[in-house]
Amino acid sequence: EIRWRVPVGNSRYGGTVTTASNLVFQVSPDGRLIAYSADKGEKLWEVTVGTGIIAAPVTYEVDGVQYVSVMAGWGGAAALVGGVESGRANGAGMLLTFALNAKQTMPDTFSRRLTPVTPIEFTAAPEKVTAGAGLFAQWCATCHGLIGISGGATPDLRYSAASVYDHYKEILLEGKNLSRGMPSFKQWLTADDVEAIRAYVLKRRAALGGKQ
Repeated sequence: EIRWRVPVGNSRYGGTVTTASNLVFQVSPDGRLIAYSADKGEKLWEVTVGTGIIAAPVTYEVDGVQYVSVMAGWGGAAALVGGVESGRANGAGMLLTFALNAKQTMPDTFSRRLTPVTPIEFTAAPEKVTAGAGLFAQWCATCHGLIGISGGATPDLRYSAASVYDHYKEILLEGKNLSRGMPSFKQWLTADDVEAIRAYVLKRRAALGGKQ
């Protein structure tokens, strides 16, 4: 029988751990460790750690002090497609441990400092950019992030060196970067498709500088 429930609105929440002192600890993909009362489901405490958490917390006791530890950071396929501009899914990871009356401050390890980029001029009709968005979603987003925002495990294409954009055909069709894990899509994409993807990525790059 269900005693209580907490709507979370996301399927990527990690597991829970329950303690004998009437606590349930839950982690969240937006970077929170939350404590609820086990009997009523009342939220008692939460802390934001700065990166998504998908691992379940654990609790243990050392020299009479109880600790709650959690491995914070993204892993698995979710880290590829779930890039977040705020940096909460930046591929970093750290084991964090909490205890009553602990004094240390939260480390700033997870802060993602986005480097400014210069927009690169390109010419493409709006419909070509739209087509590129669809092709990117179908063939590129699984590794390089939804709408071009990388989760950190693979390169964020918006921040590529300017020269990279001149070699999209070699990279996507001829396997130029095959040794680095980038496959050839010659079987599925045409040269026009590649140009459309390139236009879309350059559009997304321009948006970083406020240009739409």
